[in-house]
Formats: sequence, structure tokens, C-alpha cells
Amino acid sequence: MAYALWRKDGCETHTIAPAGFRILSALERCAQVLGHDLVLTCGCDSHPPDDPHTKGQAFDVRSHDLTDVQKSALLTAMMDALKEPTMDSVTPKDGGFVTRHFFGWLEHAGAEQEHFHFQQRNGVPYP
Repeated sequence: MAYALWRKDGCETHTIAPAGFRILSALERCAQVLGHDLVLTCGCDSHPPDDPHTKGQAFDVRSHDLTDVQKSALLTAMMDALKEPTMDSVTPKDGGFVTRHFFGWLEHAGAEQEHFHFQQRNGVPYP
């Protein structure tokens, strides 16, 4: 069975920045490697104009259909996929993890609105 990245009805993806393409590509690969479909729940919608979501630099992903082990595996796999091939690492920061260009975390962990959030780091240009 082929696993893929899907989009929830109403999730807008009409604006995608270069960093956004990198995030979406990593999500697609992680779905295949982890053997589980992933669902975007928020793209460039529902946020103010200067927000990374609106700029196509951030995406949220459903977490409620994953076990705790799968959640940990997805976060680890995503951050590994988002680090640069050389001179980069995954480091804990602000309750999540960062690479040179990206931030990711399980937002609102344990709550009804829990979801993964991946974005280009604030103030860090992406090539």
C-alpha cells in the first residue's frame, strides 16, 4: 500500500514558499517511510497576513490518529529530513526541535487541538 500526504477539506495550499515545498516534500517521504497517511490540517489559511502559515512557510499536520510511538517517530523523521546535508543538526528548542532553517513540534500535546506544526524558522532566510 502506498502512503501519502493528504489535505483536509478547507485546508488552503494556494501559497507555498520554497521552505514550504521542502516541508511538504519531507511530509510525503515521512508518510511513506512510517507507513501511515498524513493529513494537512492547516496551510496558508486562518492566520494573519504576516504569519508563516499565510506566507506558505508553515503547515500543521493531524496527530490524533497516531500512537505516541508514531508521533515521536514522525517528529524525529521530519526534523532529520529538514536538516541540511552538511553542517546542520537537530536541537531541542522552545518545546520543539530546530534545524538551521526549520522548527517543528507537537503543539498542544495531549489536548483536543493537538497537532504537529512545522515551519521555516522565524527570521532565518531559506535559500
